[in-house]
Amino acid sequence: MKRLLTVFVILMLVSSVMPIAAVGDAPFPTKDWAVSTPEEQGMDSVEIANYIKTFSDPAYNFDSLLVVRHGYVVAEAYSAPVQKDIPHEMYSASKSVLSAVVGIAIDQGHIKSLDDKLLSYFPDITPAHMDERKAAITIRDTLKNCSGLECNMYTNPEVDAVVMEGEPQKCLDIPMAYKPGEQWQYCQCNLFLLASVVARTTGMDVLSYANKYLFEPLGIKNAYWAPLGNAVMGFTGLRLTTRDMARIGYLYLKNGQWEGKQIISSQFVKDSISGLVTTPFAGTTYGYMWWTVDGMDAALALGYGGQYIMIVPSKDLVLVLTTGAHDMLRLMVHVTPFIMQGMQLKTEEAALPANPEGVKQLKALETELANPKAVPIKELPAIASAINKQNYAMVQPMALVSHGFLDPATSMKALSFTFEGADQFTLTLTKADDQLVNIAVGLDGLYRVSDYLTWQVAAKAEWLTPADLRIHIKYLGDAVLERIDMHFTAGTISGTVYQMAGPVGAWGDVSSFAAMLVVAQ
Repeated sequence: MKRLLTVFVILMLVSSVMPIAAVGDAPFPTKDWAVSTPEEQGMDSVEIANYIKTFSDPAYNFDSLLVVRHGYVVAEAYSAPVQKDIPHEMYSASKSVLSAVVGIAIDQGHIKSLDDKLLSYFPDITPAHMDERKAAITIRDTLKNCSGLECNMYTNPEVDAVVMEGEPQKCLDIPMAYKPGEQWQYCQCNLFLLASVVARTTGMDVLSYANKYLFEPLGIKNAYWAPLGNAVMGFTGLRLTTRDMARIGYLYLKNGQWEGKQIISSQFVKDSISGLVTTPFAGTTYGYMWWTVDGMDAALALGYGGQYIMIVPSKDLVLVLTTGAHDMLRLMVHVTPFIMQGMQLKTEEAALPANPEGVKQLKALETELANPKAVPIKELPAIASAINKQNYAMVQPMALVSHGFLDPATSMKALSFTFEGADQFTLTLTKADDQLVNIAVGLDGLYRVSDYLTWQVAAKAEWLTPADLRIHIKYLGDAVLERIDMHFTAGTISGTVYQMAGPVGAWGDVSSFAAMLVVAQ
C-alpha cells in the first residue's frame, strides 16, 4: 500500500460585477473578487479553457475550478448542479486553515511560542505511556505533523476512532513512535490537539475565533467547521465556498497581509509553505500543514475527494479545484493534471493583446458546464403507474449517507415514488423517526436539487429496463457519490446502494446498504 501511495505521489510531481482593471491594480477581495480577462493579467484564454476542459471529462467529476492572477478572477467554472454559493467540504485541506488559526493565536500571544511544550497547554491531563519524548513535543513539532505520537493513519488506522472521541486525553495517551521532529506522520490527532490548544488559550469557540480574526477580515461569511469535543475537528470538517478557499490562498500569496493589516505574521506564512520536513512520499515536503513539492515554487492544501488550494508565488497565481470523487480516483487521475498543467500555465507580467475569440471560447465553456442540456425523455414504463404514490416498507432498511465527515448512515424504513410527468419524480424516504425526506429526481439527464437533512442533494435517474431504475445521488459540496439500483417486481422492490469506489464505472456495494422493499400493508 505504501509503495502504491508513493507511485501516486510521483504522478503528482509530473462574475463579479467589479470592473476590469490593469495588471497590479486589484483590490483585496474582501467584498468581492474583481474579474478580468486572462489577457489583461498576462494569461491566455484558450490555454485556460483547455485546462478547464481537462476536468470536464466525467472521470474527474469536478465541481468547480477557479483561477486567480494578480488578485483577479480570470476564470471560474462550476459544473451543474454546483453553483458558486455552495460551500464545499474541504476535508484535509482544513488542516492548512487550522494552521493559519494557530499562527494568529501565536501572533496574539495566546500561544506563547512555537517551541512551547505541547503538554504545557494540558496541565489537567496526565498522559499514559509518558516518557521523555512525549514531554518534549512542541507546538512546532505538532504543526509539522512530527509530534512522534504513534498516530499515522496509514499504518495505524484505528487512531481515527480515537480522535473522534473528542477528548485530548485520548490522543495524548497514544504511545510515542519517534522522537519529536524526527519523522513526519499523517496524524489526525495532531490537528485536534492544536484545535484544543486554540480553544483553551483563547477562551473562545474555535470557529468563533477563526471568524473574528481570519474569516471576517478576509470577507469570508457563513463558514462552518464541524465541532469535536470542546474544539473543532481541525483535520477536516471546514466548509467554504470556492471563492473563499481562494481567499485563503490569496492571503498566503500576500505573505499573510490583507488590506494593509498583517493577519498572520509573514514569517509564519513563509515557514508554512516551505519544505520544512520530508514526507514518505517521493519528492514531497511539508511545512505547517501545507504540502510542498521539491523543485516547484508551489504550496498546496490538499483534501480527500479532490479539494485543492494551490498557490504559485513566482506567478502570483492561485488555483482552486473542488471535486466529488473517491480518493483512489483523486490520486490516480486528478493530481497530475491539476498540479502539472497548472504549473505550466503561461504567465507574463505585462498584459497580452486582447483576444475576444479566446475569451468567448472560455466563457462558452463555463456556460456549457453550468448549463448542461437535457437528454430526450423516455416514455415511462408501465411499472411507473403501478408504483406511483404507493408506500413501500423496508424489510431490510436502506442506508444513505446523512452527510458530513464520519457521520453514521441514516436508515430509511419506507419509501414511495410520485411521478410528475415523464421528466422527473419525487422519491420520498421515511426515516426511522418518521421524518419524511423528499428528493426530486430528474429523468431528463439533469440533476434536481433538494434539501436533504443538513445539506442538499442532487439526483437524476434512468430506466435501464422497464423494471430496473438507477438513481444517481450527488451530495452537493461533498465528495460522496451514491447510486441506487432498484428492480421492481409485483409488489416488491429490491435495491442495492453503491458508492463511488474508484474511477468512473467502479462502484462499491456499501456493506449493509442492500435493501429489499415490500408493499406496506
